[in-house]
Amino acid sequence: MSSIIEAKNGMRTLAVKAQATVSNPHLTNAQKKTVLDQIDVDLKAFSQTITVHEQASRLMSGGSSLGSSEGLAFGSDLFAKGVTGRAPSLMLDPEQQMALFKAVGDGMPFVTKAVLDSTSVDPTQYPSQFLPPVLAAREPNRIADILPTSPMGSSVVEYYITTGSAAAGPVAEGAEKPESGIAFTKATATATKIAHWMQVTEEAVRDFAPFAQLLSADMIAGVIDAENNELLSALGTGASKFKGMLAVSGTQSYIRLTGDTILDAIEIAGSGLRSGGRFTTPDGIAMHPLDYSKARRTKTTQGEYVAGDPTQAGPATLWGTRVVLTSQIPQGTALVGNFAQACQVWVREGLSVRTNAFGSGFRSNEIEVIAEERLSLGVVAPAALSVVTISDHA
Repeated sequence: MSSIIEAKNGMRTLAVKAQATVSNPHLTNAQKKTVLDQIDVDLKAFSQTITVHEQASRLMSGGSSLGSSEGLAFGSDLFAKGVTGRAPSLMLDPEQQMALFKAVGDGMPFVTKAVLDSTSVDPTQYPSQFLPPVLAAREPNRIADILPTSPMGSSVVEYYITTGSAAAGPVAEGAEKPESGIAFTKATATATKIAHWMQVTEEAVRDFAPFAQLLSADMIAGVIDAENNELLSALGTGASKFKGMLAVSGTQSYIRLTGDTILDAIEIAGSGLRSGGRFTTPDGIAMHPLDYSKARRTKTTQGEYVAGDPTQAGPATLWGTRVVLTSQIPQGTALVGNFAQACQVWVREGLSVRTNAFGSGFRSNEIEVIAEERLSLGVVAPAALSVVTISDHA
């Protein structure tokens, strides 16, 4: 639905168009009728929009005649008696909004009830766009997008980390050939469950369709947020069954030197992957958004941006390598690596959203909404990762 200003401007434009059509000597009467019929349809649509917004405006401001036809439609005794006073709320009241914000932010259960009394209206009686957008702050990017992924047949996967050396070289006639060695270290990856839940009433979900959609999306985003943290920083203790990429041993590292820019540090770390360890090149970089912003703002002595024209939009990249921005990586640390070679994600149970209305919840119309997944990470080639200490926080 367009705004009331857009609707009024649209009606003015249609009026000018109608006048021009009628006075156009090059159009036949049939052609004029076709144009005018369409203008009539558009005018009715704009008029309906204006009517809805004006009714909503009167309700929000309290009005002088709550016993009008608009008020009577809600069926309240006060409306029927024409009593003036506090306007019926078309939005969640401040207390409800604060409770919902806190519950979503803390990942705790909450109950939101659809109430109908003399000072509030049935939410099905007003347009859905008046529902305030309640959304917790969630990290939009997913680290798993740059990691190879495969199904997990059981809760535990065995894999091997290989190390070794190549001793190949020239051999004199009749001399013994040098022996190369390769070592296999057995490791296991156990699935970690990542989950959270919330509680809502059946009425809230049914009466607030946009809220139900938002709740589902936010529950999924919450799991992905925790998943990012696990894949990066999990210590493999407690409920965390594997170590994240920043916590495993055997990775390369680089500490930014005085005088180096963040761009310098990232490039040197990438070169370290190529020159030693796995002899590979980076296919991805994980960075905190503020660190990436500082890197992008690096300038020459003439004040020109090193990373390119800032007015040109494009994907996040440094040195031609994709950058995944996530607030789950500590500020001041970047992870440069060939993730395709270094890591493997095994998924035991894919991300899902389920509901449960059994027990007392069934009797009180309370629904538990659960979002969860089970997965594990194996860092099969730690030397293909480099942990870069940027040190100078943005």
